[in-house]
Amino acid sequence: MDKILPLRLESLKYGLDSISINGTEYKVGLVRHYGGDRKNDRGGGFFNFEKQDKLLLGFLKEFQILNSDGEFKDKESNIKVCQFLKDYAEGEAFQKEIPEDKSDPWRNELAKLLDFYKSYPRQDTPEHIEDQNKRGGLAHDIDKYGFQLYDSLGTDESGDVVMTRFQGTGVQRNDDRDMENFEQAYKEAKQEYSRLFKLCLLNSDGSFLNYDSMMEYWNFVLTHTDQEVYDYHMQLRDNGRNARDCKERVEKIRERLQPYYNRKYNIPLEYTPYIQLSVNGKPVQLVKYTKKLHCALRELFLTRRRDPVQVNTLIVNQFDIIRVPPGIKFKVRKLNLNGNLSVMCDSLKRIIDESSYPLEEISVIHITHDDSQHETIRTARRLVLCSHVWFQTLLGLQNKVVHKENDDGALFVTNYIELIESWMNSEKEVGTTWSFGVRDESKLISLMEAIPHGNMVGEKERSIPLPLTRSVLHVSYQEAASGALEPWLLKMVVKAM
Repeated sequence: MDKILPLRLESLKYGLDSISINGTEYKVGLVRHYGGDRKNDRGGGFFNFEKQDKLLLGFLKEFQILNSDGEFKDKESNIKVCQFLKDYAEGEAFQKEIPEDKSDPWRNELAKLLDFYKSYPRQDTPEHIEDQNKRGGLAHDIDKYGFQLYDSLGTDESGDVVMTRFQGTGVQRNDDRDMENFEQAYKEAKQEYSRLFKLCLLNSDGSFLNYDSMMEYWNFVLTHTDQEVYDYHMQLRDNGRNARDCKERVEKIRERLQPYYNRKYNIPLEYTPYIQLSVNGKPVQLVKYTKKLHCALRELFLTRRRDPVQVNTLIVNQFDIIRVPPGIKFKVRKLNLNGNLSVMCDSLKRIIDESSYPLEEISVIHITHDDSQHETIRTARRLVLCSHVWFQTLLGLQNKVVHKENDDGALFVTNYIELIESWMNSEKEVGTTWSFGVRDESKLISLMEAIPHGNMVGEKERSIPLPLTRSVLHVSYQEAASGALEPWLLKMVVKAM
């Protein structure tokens, strides 16, 4: 039998759409490819975008031109539709308008649909979606019509460890009122783009739009001063930029509107969705989209192990969902927590191996008095406070080693004196060590002068007897190590007498 070596990780950090292992971020996103792109899947095969011939099928059924079997209900309907498509094609070729026909309302609706979809399926990827794909894609799922499910990464599966139940920012209504608003916005944006495009005179590649634009340009250049021509070029440049911005706005509104038409007329997606895995922002793998983006994170742990995975530092935020295969346990030395500590510590007990407790170190962003009394927090061998903490909470801490990284201005000399006096009246264990990052040396100088019953050991040190434990409280300060948040370090250490 092959020997399975222990899996040791220096750091492990979970996010809703990513896992960071030893500082390397593995992230999943949904990317959309148009135009028959061929992309390798994990197994080395290909996913082909197969052209769909169903653009009109749902529409004609909706208006009862086709029956449930997809056949024309009569010969006259067949002739009407074929003639309309012929007229539309000729009208589009010669830029003619299709006359309204109130006797057959489907005509105007179909003209609008054909104008919206143009060629189907679309071959060119919209620029903003192409940029989005390069940045890792969407961080949420889509449904079969293309509606974006913004809260989908907050979904949990059986076995997932949920810190705090995710409350979404709001569900998109996706109703007819939205559709009407998007249709109006799309119409107005297209009209504005058409107006701006005509002012450009030039295509994006620098060629003239047409013969008339070329003549207009040279007529201006040949009849105006150099300064006027320069200003003219600047104006053309601004027109081009405005037109490009407006085109992007048209595309984004089209993206929001298209799922409504897809749903109304049962039109298949004109792009192929994939799940993309990125490593430190660089795409490395595409796999078939399974409608559950959040489950793709589980694939980053492809191993089934009997022994716990050894993690030096596990980093967890309040709204994270830890997705691991069933049976996986972590043997953790250090925890970095940001959120409701009591809730998070209770949730993490499901995946942290019992042999990890008491934890070597816990770093917290915020802590309350109740949090400080939780068994996981209270028994940690070292507690690191990364942000503000109320003084009364500080007084109640029972940890042997505590470090407060930053000086938030909330602790004054009088607070430090009160803390020292509380230690003089309690039985602190030898080896108890608390330290504080301090911004101003003047505060430390004042503290040294104000310490009660202290014996001067040096300019920056005081020694205070602790009669209850026959030990000594040693208070000192020094310059902090390179990279510390604050320039000075105050230390309080209980030593044997």
